[in-house]
Amino acid sequence: MKRPHIPRAAGPGRRHRAAARRSGASVLGPQPRRQVDLTQLLTLGAVLVTLALAVPSYITAQSQAHLAEQGQLTDRFSKAVEQLGSDKPQIRQGGIYALERLARDSQRDHPVVVEVSW
Repeated sequence: MKRPHIPRAAGPGRRHRAAARRSGASVLGPQPRRQVDLTQLLTLGAVLVTLALAVPSYITAQSQAHLAEQGQLTDRFSKAVEQLGSDKPQIRQGGIYALERLARDSQRDHPVVVEVSW
């Protein structure tokens, strides 16, 4: 049985449709731009506000951690120097070990520790 002939709809020819498919263009013409809805705008706003609040908090926390670390190093240095002035040899030796550890832990304070220990 033979298929009945169905006439093609009016419009661009077969070559035009094939070329349009290869180029990724639509045969029907340009697609309308997608509109941004309110939910997307609110989500974007929430992300931007969160970042605006989080970044300064992070910077402040980093600064406070650095200050706390410096305070601990200062305390360790002061106690070690106090131990060096003790009359008991075991306590002086503990002060030397504390200064050695401080010199290893803090590259910035290394020269000062070496000066004090000599």
